[in-house]
Amino acid sequence: MQISARRINYSDLSAKTKWDLLTFSSMAIAFVIYITPLSSLAQRFWQQLALNSGIRFVPGAVQIDEPTSAAPLPKSLKSSPQKGDIIAGYQVTSPWGSRNTGIPGASTFHEGVDLGMPIGTQLHVIGQPGEKVQVRCWQDSGRGGLVASFRTGWGTEFDYLHLSKCQPGEHESGRIIALSGNSGVSSGPHAHITQRKGRSKVPPQSGYLWWAVTGSKP
Repeated sequence: MQISARRINYSDLSAKTKWDLLTFSSMAIAFVIYITPLSSLAQRFWQQLALNSGIRFVPGAVQIDEPTSAAPLPKSLKSSPQKGDIIAGYQVTSPWGSRNTGIPGASTFHEGVDLGMPIGTQLHVIGQPGEKVQVRCWQDSGRGGLVASFRTGWGTEFDYLHLSKCQPGEHESGRIIALSGNSGVSSGPHAHITQRKGRSKVPPQSGYLWWAVTGSKP
């Protein structure tokens, strides 16, 4: 069987066909991005653009996968806790959401979960077994007091606020990185834990709160 090919001139195409070709080309570019090694900054920009578009491969550069949790939690611990719930022996004193503490300077929408605990209670870095995590310690000039911040290997970020002590640097998963306190704007000794997905704060999941307190994956 012989198949003959016929050359088609772009100028001979109808307006609708030209539009269809343009649309198809735009879609192809949106789903397949080739990154040339111009600079690390340019590569990071295009890689983030690819992630935001749901693209799984970036030919010619580092392969990009859709963000997935490398540490799945038990179904019962995937939700964010409510006030009064007990996490690893500590009571949730202020859950995620709207609140009115009556404390001057305190937030009216709580972007984290508070666990009531004595000053000096140990808090641990979250990560897969053997994973090394970089911890940053800093002073929040607003309400948070002394803060420990870190990013897990699977991309989820955490902040521990109102600390009494914080140990910066590289730590293996499960190690003690901070002691709870009462620094910043606070109604009493507790640990405030914030969880982020990308740059957005999300309701902290009970399993990660357990992990932060115990140092072990639930």
